Amino acid sequence: MTDSVRQLLKRVREHYATCSRYSDTGLLEEDIGGRKRRGVFSTTFCRPNELQFSFEDEVTDGVAVRCTLRGGAGLVTLACFGEVEEYGESELAIAVAGAGGATSATAYVIPALLLPELGYRQVVDVHSPHQLPNTRIHGVECSVIEEGRLGEEVKWTLAFGVQVPFIHRMEERGRFNGDDWNLVRTYRPEDGV
Repeated sequence: MTDSVRQLLKRVREHYATCSRYSDTGLLEEDIGGRKRRGVFSTTFCRPNELQFSFEDEVTDGVAVRCTLRGGAGLVTLACFGEVEEYGESELAIAVAGAGGATSATAYVIPALLLPELGYRQVVDVHSPHQLPNTRIHGVECSVIEEGRLGEEVKWTLAFGVQVPFIHRMEERGRFNGDDWNLVRTYRPEDGV
């Protein structure tokens, strides 16, 4: 990893870990062996630990996934598949993991950066990424980093703002159980402070 790539990823990590407020809306597009899934999501965060994450997808195999996670004020509530579970504030990581399972890990991509104490692997924890040419996403100039994983069977691409280093797109592609898969998360972050 070059020093410039290392510095870019460090800047992303530090920006999320220190912003006092953050919010986004986004779109998940997933294709596994021709089975497609689209979902919309939003994240709202206010330090020290007020987190809300909502996700809703189109009906997949007859099951619509609606997932809402709310944490703060000593209580964490997770509503998924029509069931509501309550957790103590110290169990936020468990609730985020539950939401992650229903949302193709979308529920913990941004919260892991905002709250490093959750202990999740962060999308900026990479081994041998390289920088690709910049691109524009929703009118925002973005730096692009790519990494091959699992012997190059999986490609991972991350695009984040040049001026304000919030993530604007994350893409994973490879093979899963013998099927080609592609997962794209597109984010529209608001400027956090």
